[in-house]
Amino acid sequence: MKHARKALIAAFLGIAAGPVFADASSSISIGNVWVTLIDLNQTDGIDASISFLPIEQKYQGSKLRGLAQTGMLQGSEPGNQYNFYEKYGAWQSTNVSANASNAQASLSASVTGSATGVGFTQASMAGAAVSSSAHGAVYLGEIQLPGNLEWEKLFVVSAHTQVVFSFDTSMSAFATGRDGEYASAQAMMHVDGYDDNGAYLSSDFAEHHVMVNSAGNGVPTSGTDGWAGTLTASFSNLGDHSSQGSFGADASVQGVAAITAVPEPSTYGMLLGGLALLGAAVRRRRTA
Repeated sequence: MKHARKALIAAFLGIAAGPVFADASSSISIGNVWVTLIDLNQTDGIDASISFLPIEQKYQGSKLRGLAQTGMLQGSEPGNQYNFYEKYGAWQSTNVSANASNAQASLSASVTGSATGVGFTQASMAGAAVSSSAHGAVYLGEIQLPGNLEWEKLFVVSAHTQVVFSFDTSMSAFATGRDGEYASAQAMMHVDGYDDNGAYLSSDFAEHHVMVNSAGNGVPTSGTDGWAGTLTASFSNLGDHSSQGSFGADASVQGVAAITAVPEPSTYGMLLGGLALLGAAVRRRRTA
């Protein structure tokens, strides 16, 4: 009985002293990157082919960037924490990772590099934020993959050839639904083509996103959103000469956990229940 009473008191104190949390989280992953060639004229004597530029400069636009922040305004009040990472440059054959975390927010990202093709095989990112009665929290992250700028030429494709880029992606988002709170994840890709003189020809684009946000009526309504599928974009070289092109991909997550000013009714119920059990234990001990 003595040990049970101590455990009950500890649980009661934890409820009374601890913050009431409102959570937001989201994640995204990209993988299984592949390239498909389609011969648009099988009688021209030209085999469908593609070659990726080997120079490291094609990866210089790549970046991992993100922040995790406790407190809604940087440095404006006691207890604020602001953690940030930013990495640029080539990861042609190097794995890259980064993370930022503090009391109420965290964010991590990674890219698996490849020396061939588009320069990566997979990428992932995840963020989470919790709030207290004193502070909200924010996370925001982005991964930009090789060729994300349209003037960065990444490949050369043969005449009368269509090149199709695809990757699988999965994403999820969760938020409690408290006013001012949300979470989201997004993936996109684009393919741009140029003629043999470098003049712009066409662009194709694909994207998908998930989001959960508050109902805006002051009533907490938690929710989740998720999606898994394949994004595809292509460029068709209809000319009689080879063409240059660029491929770009972008993944992002963001979320806000709103400040919890007062305990929710469920917390009051747990608190009163703990008090009742504690009182009953004391009465039984006096009777004994």
